[in-house]
Amino acid sequence: MVKKLILIGSTGALGTQVLEVIREFRDRFEILGLGARRDSERLALQVNEFHPKYVLLTEEDNMSSSLRSAIESSNSTFFSGIEGLKKIVSVDDADLVVIVMGGALGIYPLWEAIRYNKNIAIANKESIVMMGEIIRDLADSKGINLIPIDSEPSAIFQCLKALDSRDELDSVILTASGGPFRRFTREQLERVTPEEATAHPVWRMGKRISVDSATLMNKGLEYIELHKFFNIPYEKIHIVVHPQGIMHGAINLRDGTLISLMSVPDMRIPILYALSYPERIRTPWKKLNLMELKELTFEPPDIERFPALKIAMEAGRKGASYPIVLNASDEVAVDLFLNRRIRFTDIPILVEEVLCRHNPSTVDSIDTVMEIDSWARKETVNIFNKVMKR
Repeated sequence: MVKKLILIGSTGALGTQVLEVIREFRDRFEILGLGARRDSERLALQVNEFHPKYVLLTEEDNMSSSLRSAIESSNSTFFSGIEGLKKIVSVDDADLVVIVMGGALGIYPLWEAIRYNKNIAIANKESIVMMGEIIRDLADSKGINLIPIDSEPSAIFQCLKALDSRDELDSVILTASGGPFRRFTREQLERVTPEEATAHPVWRMGKRISVDSATLMNKGLEYIELHKFFNIPYEKIHIVVHPQGIMHGAINLRDGTLISLMSVPDMRIPILYALSYPERIRTPWKKLNLMELKELTFEPPDIERFPALKIAMEAGRKGASYPIVLNASDEVAVDLFLNRRIRFTDIPILVEEVLCRHNPSTVDSIDTVMEIDSWARKETVNIFNKVMKR
């Protein structure tokens, strides 16, 4: 049976890789809907290629004549804004909603897709970080599949499938590449440029996640994500730097056994697994050849030179609304760095200051999440203007 997909975030780095996979398996998947935030030119090219029944552009003000023409020629139904984000994932004929849109907005299609009993493949860690417990409980109550796409959560998801009971689990190993500046001194880190920070040594990713990988903030967000997505206690999640990017995650069992998931670092592999789940499809892609591996190394993360990881872990353990503030403030701080307004080493300093000024509250709705998200973004800009602006 051909799966009909709604893809939210189709123009981003990960979204374009999802479309690469779909091109290779057109007999398995059909694009029913495409959604993007603002890149109407790239979206127009995608609409002309896949002729989706539904098209979303969240920021309608960025609508180009080429996208309007593509929508008309494909006879697509057009959605826009937050309401459009909700409506496109609720259509009756979708078999799987694929959410790879970055940022807090991803929480809207995720929540609506669950409400409408859609199976979901997700690579929007922000929504899980912000209100993952509520999302997980709702998904569980409806009996729908919520499958992670990102390589590390996907690895843990697959490893946990090997257990007969959660009682067998002793701990989880979350791997990190360490980013491009793993051996940099503090002085070198202060001079890092946006171009250097967005050149990830292993993966092809978007700008924010590349910078977050370089600061190790991304691993802190994944630390929170694993806790909320899989209901794993924080004390059982151990972060290990593994520069080769071959082991994507592992679990330790109570009898001393370690189960790991390993593959060549190719995002198409976890993408295809999430799209085809529970089936596993044969591919012509490069397989891992142990004879070709020169070494596999593991080391603890350096939270002194990369304090963003420590800040994120502490925010996660504090719980309540702290993870929302962490995510929102970091997104603004990374944008300031990419625009050369602050130094690379200023990112965690700015985020930590915002967290210190936050009065935590209970997270019980999307409205609450977005109010806290908005406060954190404004507070980050305020602190920048008062303290760091050059």
